[in-house]
Amino acid sequence: MTGPRVFRFGSRDDLVRQAAAMVSDRILGLQTEQSVVHLCLSGGRVAYDVYALLPDLLATPPLKPDRLHLWFSSEYFISTDNPDRVSLQTLSRLARGITLSPTTIHLIPSSDAFVDPESAALAYAHELSGVTLDICLLELHDDGHIASLFPGALDDLARGPVSAVTDVPGMTYQRVTLTPEGIQRSKEVWVLAAGQAVNQAVHAALEQGSHVPAALTTGAAWTCWLLDGEAAAGLPFHDCRL
Repeated sequence: MTGPRVFRFGSRDDLVRQAAAMVSDRILGLQTEQSVVHLCLSGGRVAYDVYALLPDLLATPPLKPDRLHLWFSSEYFISTDNPDRVSLQTLSRLARGITLSPTTIHLIPSSDAFVDPESAALAYAHELSGVTLDICLLELHDDGHIASLFPGALDDLARGPVSAVTDVPGMTYQRVTLTPEGIQRSKEVWVLAAGQAVNQAVHAALEQGSHVPAALTTGAAWTCWLLDGEAAAGLPFHDCRL
């Protein structure tokens, strides 16, 4: 695995449009190479805007939705119908133009079915067992967390690919998240980041030898960061065009 590759876009809107195009192209390309594609999705304002564009982009050439398995990098441990659920917000955007099959959607268990997030995490780890995620799409948030991996709280995670997150100051809901170990099982990791508020977190994550959560969310084969101008401000820049 090489170091992360950074893509810069002039504005947040450019980032959203180009990220959606890149993700859709990659999904369609993978569907020509393998029978099933495993895509892991994240919550976040930028991510939700990307998902809203995917149905139109995947219409031509046609997506094969029965061969696309959807997973989630983190989720609030609340009821399935709670509008704050990442999966509900994500699927509502995708379903506007993609016919999704319940058999290929792998939801992180909710509080409707499990008494605590620890048991939900164990169940999701069992479901994920033996699966290699082709793409794990993540978003870096203003406070520096990614998935539900918070700065200063990594030592509290359970061992294994999935963990409960129950005691982070200021956190509204308990959560279930992929751990760095779980994310690193992905072939490719794509990280979205936009806005001045995440600039310092971007720098910290891309610093060589860094151990902040976002620096540990790397793909087994490839890691890329998709940034708008404010998030990327101050990063070293190399123009390789001849």
